[in-house]
Amino acid sequence: RCDLRLFVELRPEERFFRRLRRHMEWGQSIEEITDRYMDTVRFRHDELIEPTRNRADLIINGAFRHDGIPCPFKRTESGGIMMKLGIISYSFEREAFEKIKQQGLDFVEFCVNAAKPDRYAEFGERAPEIKKNLDELGLFTGSVGRWAGKKTLSDGSVNEAERIADHTLIEAAAVLGCPVYVLGVDYVKELSLYENYTCAIDYLSELIEFAKPYGIKIATCNCRWGNFIHSDPAWSVIHGHLKDLWIKYDPSHSRYAKGADYL
Repeated sequence: RCDLRLFVELRPEERFFRRLRRHMEWGQSIEEITDRYMDTVRFRHDELIEPTRNRADLIINGAFRHDGIPCPFKRTESGGIMMKLGIISYSFEREAFEKIKQQGLDFVEFCVNAAKPDRYAEFGERAPEIKKNLDELGLFTGSVGRWAGKKTLSDGSVNEAERIADHTLIEAAAVLGCPVYVLGVDYVKELSLYENYTCAIDYLSELIEFAKPYGIKIATCNCRWGNFIHSDPAWSVIHGHLKDLWIKYDPSHSRYAKGADYL
């Protein structure tokens, strides 16, 4: 049972051209299609379709881009939410941002993962250039994140190399005007559950304090890739203790491998 009502908005001329193209493929003549549209179809739209707009939770722009992705673009009269869509970019190049803009999206998320150890340093150095390109294209940075980094060593001490990477990315997020930095904390099998909790709390506490002067929130994500703070009981323990720690809830992780099904 669906509980979200969508209205797909499209200019009348575009609706007509799509109908014309479709019905010509079915073998109808231009005259037949035009007469039917002018005599019946346009009036049925005004009578039956258009009134449902005011009952919609979300109005979606039906003007598809070249890849067929629709773009939700405004708040409805009934008070529905206005949604913005973005996508993860692993590239820092302008050409990648131009493709995102062509898709009709609003923002970029940067995942600067630990799989490439020096990638964070490049991102930090290029942050002003990235900001300039995004501004020129009318895009913004929704979040900056890092995954698969080993935050805690097997003896329970902090991995200082990872902390430097996180600090660098938080500073880069500030340059980009990004409001949130997202990360995961790995579970260390040599430590007890209690020790993992306390090490994670200590590590995240330091990041929260470091990020505050920049106006950036620290958040964990509901993702299991190098992260054990993805659901309860870790949420209740760690987020329950750290009142300034946020959750970036990614719907794409609501149901996926390893039996996770938050819905």
